[in-house]
Amino acid sequence: MRGVAFVLGLLLLTACGESPDPGYLLKRQRVVGAITTVVDDDARTTPRPGETVRIVWQTIAPETVEPTTWLFIACAPSDQAFGVPICGAAPFEIFSQVEPQDGQPTFEIAVPDDYAAEQIVLLGSICMGGVVATDLDPMEGTENLRACRGDEGTGEIISATITVEQRPELRNLRPGLMALTLRGEALTEEPPEARVACAGGSLPEVSLDEEAQITISPAPDSRESYVDPILDEELVEELQNSLFVTEGTLNRRFTFVDDGTPEPMVEYLAEPDPDDRLPDEGRTVKLVVVMRDRRGGVDILRRGFCLVP
Repeated sequence: MRGVAFVLGLLLLTACGESPDPGYLLKRQRVVGAITTVVDDDARTTPRPGETVRIVWQTIAPETVEPTTWLFIACAPSDQAFGVPICGAAPFEIFSQVEPQDGQPTFEIAVPDDYAAEQIVLLGSICMGGVVATDLDPMEGTENLRACRGDEGTGEIISATITVEQRPELRNLRPGLMALTLRGEALTEEPPEARVACAGGSLPEVSLDEEAQITISPAPDSRESYVDPILDEELVEELQNSLFVTEGTLNRRFTFVDDGTPEPMVEYLAEPDPDDRLPDEGRTVKLVVVMRDRRGGVDILRRGFCLVP
């Protein structure tokens, strides 16, 4: 299994073997994070006791994501200082969807009025194209869990934390992705599937062997000031962007938005492959960018372009 760290304290373990492909290459369906918003205040990611928080897991794939099942529990954290978050008490909410369902897995957590901890632990799994396994012990780690029953489906095992706004300085607002541009041209469409004929259509085109520049533009005021709990000083967020494409290469998998780089750029390049010839009618390439403020805020843009000979 492979562990990948995400924001929200999100640890996501892929229920399959290691892949030789670079991390940005989207070859299978996968979970890339969760958008967390307070109900009736969707700019905020940090619920207060008595409020409800909505969790929308973001799934992506070269084609359409298969119908999904999932199981999650919400609980107060244990006292352990290190490692994957686990429950310190019995769950106060359980969410299950055992019948395959289209769309992004979504549920809402009602934070109890008397909730005292500064975090909520979320443990669970998402199975795409199969049926979720239900052998989840909230007091144990996730090392031996299976995401899917049997051999069918692509699964992700998830351990995450959500910050509860017990103090004003814990408040966090979501960042935003405003635009993706290719050589200065705005990308506005998401093709339903990769590797579909597209030459002469509405998607911007990139030729083989062409180094094409992709620019990531955050929404205004996406970087928020906050007090670092360890350094005890005020800082400004550095936003992290994770990139995925269905074919070709990127010169970097991650970019960052900071004082010196308000609109980061990456270079895309696709070279001829004798074992995978590009047809004259070209084919669609999916591009996904996931922005994280690394304090619980996430945004995502799904776009595409046409790769032509």
